[in-house]
Amino acid sequence: MPNSPGPYSGGGTEVRENFPAVGAGLLAALAHFAGDAWTPDIEASWAALYDTVTAVMTDAMATAGAA
Repeated sequence: MPNSPGPYSGGGTEVRENFPAVGAGLLAALAHFAGDAWTPDIEASWAALYDTVTAVMTDAMATAGAA
């Protein structure tokens, strides 16, 4: 991303604001390429995984002082 904040640059708020859009894009891409193999259960599992990853990243940014 052009002009994206680097690690520990204090840009954590802007990064976190993008998490929902990135997650939606990820799920849409996975659904597209999985085709008929994509099921509601698989979507729910991927969404839960993404939520966990973004929570860990948010906590790490807060710990690093970027929040």
